Amino acid sequence: MLKKLSTMAAIVGLSFSVTAILTPNAFAQGAPSGNETFYGEIGYAYVPFNSAGYNLGSFGIGLIRGGINIHKNFSAEALIGVGITDASFYVGSTLITTKINNMYGFYAKPKFQVADNVELFGRVGYTNVDVTASSRYGGVTGNSGSLSYGLGAQVDFNKSVYGQLDWMSYYGKNGDTGRGPSISVGVKF
Repeated sequence: MLKKLSTMAAIVGLSFSVTAILTPNAFAQGAPSGNETFYGEIGYAYVPFNSAGYNLGSFGIGLIRGGINIHKNFSAEALIGVGITDASFYVGSTLITTKINNMYGFYAKPKFQVADNVELFGRVGYTNVDVTASSRYGGVTGNSGSLSYGLGAQVDFNKSVYGQLDWMSYYGKNGDTGRGPSISVGVKF
């Protein structure tokens, strides 16, 4: 547990450092005000899962994100997700079905406005996934987490509502990877 906490502290510290280097005087300008301080999103991710180079199927995941804008160029956010579609693959003639029971994550989010209503961002943090794999012979449930990161773009439709596209590496550990795109709609409040 202590190792996970120190890893998370290092990730957040690194994110702050990268943001400060890439945006001169960034932290001197202060945090956003008014209705831009908090935000919430709902979305869908399509995540192919690979193990040791083999495609083990793709998950559809419903996502809910919430965040706080600490500065105009930096946010902190949390994620919860639940599997909507399961992944399936064969081992010989046996069908294995895997299901994401739930997932959660915490991220640092450096971001940069490139036009009046367009923003590019990165995410780096930690994601934990709870998965069940089953076949006609039974099933097993596992829980694991790893470093998570990605890039994306956000377009503001008006002052309160926006759309977002991103690509995330949700999981990468011991030769297993879960990476893919997502689309979401968010509200600033």
